[in-house]
Amino acid sequence: MGVLKLSGLTVGALALLMVVYGHEDGLPEDRIGREPHRVATSALPSPEPAPALIAQAAADIEPEPALKPILEVATHTSAPIAPVSELQPAEIIPATAEVVPSIPVLYVTGSKVNMRAGPSTGQGIVTALVRGTAVDDLGAAGDGWTQIRVVETGERGFMASRFLDSVKR
Repeated sequence: MGVLKLSGLTVGALALLMVVYGHEDGLPEDRIGREPHRVATSALPSPEPAPALIAQAAADIEPEPALKPILEVATHTSAPIAPVSELQPAEIIPATAEVVPSIPVLYVTGSKVNMRAGPSTGQGIVTALVRGTAVDDLGAAGDGWTQIRVVETGERGFMASRFLDSVKR
Protein backbone atom coordinates (compact mmCIF):
# COMPACT_ATOMS: atom_id res chain seq x y z
CA MET A 1 0.00 0.00 0.00
CA GLY A 2 2.92 2.32 0.71
CA VAL A 3 4.18 1.89 -2.86
CA LEU A 4 0.84 3.10 -4.24
CA LYS A 5 0.89 6.18 -2.02
CA LEU A 6 4.47 6.97 -3.04
CA SER A 7 3.60 6.53 -6.73
CA GLY A 8 0.58 8.80 -6.39
CA LEU A 9 2.62 11.48 -4.64
CA THR A 10 5.31 11.28 -7.34
CA VAL A 11 2.81 11.63 -10.18
CA GLY A 12 1.07 14.51 -8.38
CA ALA A 13 4.38 16.31 -7.79
CA LEU A 14 5.37 15.91 -11.43
CA ALA A 15 1.98 17.24 -12.58
CA LEU A 16 2.34 20.25 -10.28
CA LEU A 17 5.87 20.94 -11.58
CA MET A 18 4.62 20.77 -15.19
CA VAL A 19 1.85 23.26 -14.43
CA VAL A 20 4.25 25.69 -12.75
CA TYR A 21 7.35 25.31 -14.96
CA GLY A 22 5.98 23.73 -18.13
CA HIS A 23 5.05 26.92 -19.98
CA GLU A 24 6.54 27.76 -23.36
CA ASP A 25 6.96 31.52 -23.00
CA GLY A 26 10.14 32.81 -24.62
CA LEU A 27 10.78 29.71 -26.70
CA PRO A 28 11.23 30.07 -30.47
CA GLU A 29 8.28 29.09 -32.64
CA ASP A 30 10.29 26.89 -35.02
CA ARG A 31 11.63 24.33 -32.56
CA ILE A 32 12.62 20.88 -33.77
CA GLY A 33 9.60 18.65 -34.06
CA ARG A 34 7.18 21.53 -34.54
CA GLU A 35 5.67 22.69 -37.77
CA PRO A 36 6.63 26.37 -38.28
CA HIS A 37 3.81 28.91 -38.33
CA ARG A 38 2.93 29.66 -41.95
CA VAL A 39 2.20 33.17 -43.25
CA ALA A 40 -0.16 33.72 -46.15
CA THR A 41 1.85 34.44 -49.31
CA SER A 42 -0.47 37.23 -50.46
CA ALA A 43 0.53 39.34 -47.45
CA LEU A 44 4.23 39.25 -48.38
CA PRO A 45 5.76 42.18 -50.31
CA SER A 46 6.81 41.66 -53.90
CA PRO A 47 10.28 40.09 -54.14
CA GLU A 48 11.25 42.23 -57.17
CA PRO A 49 13.65 45.07 -56.21
CA ALA A 50 13.05 48.57 -57.46
CA PRO A 51 14.90 49.49 -60.70
CA ALA A 52 16.61 52.39 -58.94
CA LEU A 53 18.19 50.00 -56.40
CA ILE A 54 19.52 47.80 -59.21
CA ALA A 55 21.03 50.79 -61.00
CA GLN A 56 22.66 52.04 -57.79
CA ALA A 57 24.12 48.60 -57.03
CA ALA A 58 25.53 48.33 -60.56
CA ALA A 59 27.13 51.77 -60.24
CA ASP A 60 28.79 50.81 -56.93
CA ILE A 61 30.60 47.84 -58.49
CA GLU A 62 34.06 48.79 -59.71
CA PRO A 63 35.44 46.84 -62.67
CA GLU A 64 38.47 44.68 -61.89
CA PRO A 65 41.73 45.76 -63.49
CA ALA A 66 42.82 43.60 -66.40
CA LEU A 67 45.44 40.98 -65.61
CA LYS A 68 48.85 41.35 -67.21
CA PRO A 69 49.68 38.67 -69.76
CA ILE A 70 52.28 36.11 -68.67
CA LEU A 71 54.57 36.96 -71.57
CA GLU A 72 54.71 40.60 -70.53
CA VAL A 73 55.72 39.64 -66.99
CA ALA A 74 58.36 37.22 -68.29
CA THR A 75 60.01 39.87 -70.48
CA HIS A 76 60.77 42.04 -67.44
CA THR A 77 63.03 39.46 -65.78
CA SER A 78 66.76 40.11 -65.64
CA ALA A 79 67.80 36.66 -66.92
CA PRO A 80 66.74 35.37 -70.33
CA ILE A 81 64.52 32.32 -70.36
CA ALA A 82 66.09 29.34 -72.14
CA PRO A 83 64.06 27.21 -74.51
CA VAL A 84 63.07 23.79 -73.19
CA SER A 85 65.40 22.03 -75.63
CA GLU A 86 68.45 23.72 -74.04
CA LEU A 87 67.63 22.80 -70.42
CA GLN A 88 69.95 20.36 -68.65
CA PRO A 89 68.75 17.83 -66.07
CA ALA A 90 69.35 18.87 -62.49
CA GLU A 91 72.05 17.16 -60.50
CA ILE A 92 70.58 14.42 -58.36
CA ILE A 93 71.81 14.61 -54.80
CA PRO A 94 71.24 11.43 -52.81
CA ALA A 95 69.45 11.88 -49.52
CA THR A 96 71.48 11.10 -46.46
CA ALA A 97 69.85 8.44 -44.35
CA GLU A 98 69.62 9.44 -40.73
CA VAL A 99 69.74 6.66 -38.21
CA VAL A 100 66.61 6.73 -36.10
CA PRO A 101 66.98 4.86 -32.85
CA SER A 102 64.55 1.97 -32.75
CA ILE A 103 62.36 1.24 -29.77
CA PRO A 104 63.23 -2.11 -28.21
CA VAL A 105 60.55 -4.78 -28.56
CA LEU A 106 59.68 -6.93 -25.56
CA TYR A 107 57.43 -9.98 -25.33
CA VAL A 108 54.95 -10.95 -22.63
CA THR A 109 56.15 -14.08 -20.79
CA GLY A 110 53.14 -14.81 -18.57
CA SER A 111 50.12 -16.78 -19.78
CA LYS A 112 47.79 -13.78 -19.26
CA VAL A 113 49.16 -10.56 -17.75
CA ASN A 114 47.25 -7.35 -16.94
CA MET A 115 48.41 -4.12 -18.56
CA ARG A 116 47.51 -1.32 -16.17
CA ALA A 117 46.84 2.42 -16.43
CA GLY A 118 49.64 3.21 -14.00
CA PRO A 119 52.72 1.54 -12.46
CA SER A 120 50.90 -0.14 -9.60
CA THR A 121 48.49 -3.00 -8.97
CA GLY A 122 46.17 -0.37 -7.53
CA GLN A 123 45.74 1.18 -10.98
CA GLY A 124 42.93 0.13 -13.33
CA ILE A 125 43.39 -2.67 -15.87
CA VAL A 126 43.58 -1.44 -19.47
CA THR A 127 43.68 -4.90 -21.04
CA ALA A 128 45.09 -8.39 -20.48
CA LEU A 129 47.90 -9.58 -22.78
CA VAL A 130 48.70 -13.20 -23.54
CA ARG A 131 52.11 -14.89 -23.79
CA GLY A 132 54.14 -13.82 -26.83
CA THR A 133 52.41 -10.47 -27.38
CA ALA A 134 54.92 -7.95 -28.77
CA VAL A 135 55.13 -4.62 -26.95
CA ASP A 136 57.36 -1.57 -27.36
CA ASP A 137 59.53 -0.76 -24.34
CA LEU A 138 58.84 2.90 -23.55
CA GLY A 139 61.08 2.91 -20.49
CA ALA A 140 61.26 1.95 -16.86
CA ALA A 141 58.54 3.37 -14.65
CA GLY A 142 60.28 2.56 -11.37
CA ASP A 143 59.83 -0.14 -8.73
CA GLY A 144 59.73 -3.04 -11.20
CA TRP A 145 57.31 -1.53 -13.72
CA THR A 146 57.82 -0.79 -17.43
CA GLN A 147 55.80 1.56 -19.58
CA ILE A 148 54.76 -0.27 -22.77
CA ARG A 149 52.81 0.15 -26.00
CA VAL A 150 51.15 -2.87 -27.66
CA VAL A 151 52.58 -3.20 -31.18
CA GLU A 152 49.34 -4.46 -32.76
CA THR A 153 46.87 -1.97 -31.26
CA GLY A 154 48.96 0.99 -30.08
CA GLU A 155 47.43 0.85 -26.59
CA ARG A 156 49.68 2.26 -23.87
CA GLY A 157 50.01 1.14 -20.31
CA PHE A 158 52.25 -0.33 -17.63
CA MET A 159 53.25 -3.90 -16.88
CA ALA A 160 55.34 -5.53 -14.20
CA SER A 161 58.85 -5.90 -15.64
CA ARG A 162 59.14 -9.53 -14.50
CA PHE A 163 56.54 -10.51 -17.13
CA LEU A 164 58.52 -8.97 -20.03
CA ASP A 165 61.54 -10.35 -21.90
CA SER A 166 63.45 -9.46 -25.07
CA VAL A 167 63.24 -13.07 -26.27
CA LYS A 168 59.92 -14.45 -27.54
CA ARG A 169 59.02 -17.69 -25.77
